[in-house]
Amino acid sequence: MLPNEPYWNENLVRRVFTPDDAQKILLCPIAATRAEPFLWFGHSSGCYTTKYEYLWLLKTVSRPAATKSIWKTISKLQTLPRIFVFAWRACHEALPTGNRLLMARIGNGLSSV
Repeated sequence: MLPNEPYWNENLVRRVFTPDDAQKILLCPIAATRAEPFLWFGHSSGCYTTKYEYLWLLKTVSRPAATKSIWKTISKLQTLPRIFVFAWRACHEALPTGNRLLMARIGNGLSSV
């Protein structure tokens, strides 16, 4: 494609591809496009960053108060990373318990797989 134009760069296409492929590519129409800025409404600046999305998610996803206080206590502990992962999963109901496995249609819901 030519920059900012809906046309193929014919010389480049013919140089890179075989004659048959180049002809097929050049027959394909290119839709005219215009650059539209991506606006994200999760922050007043309209700019998207993972930090802003994380903060937005913290505001929108409500967790029980008990989970928040437990997690604050756990996060202050000096322990192995895998303990933190297990605790996070426990606080967010992400452990493969019988009920969760049944909801995912794995097993019979009475025991882990």
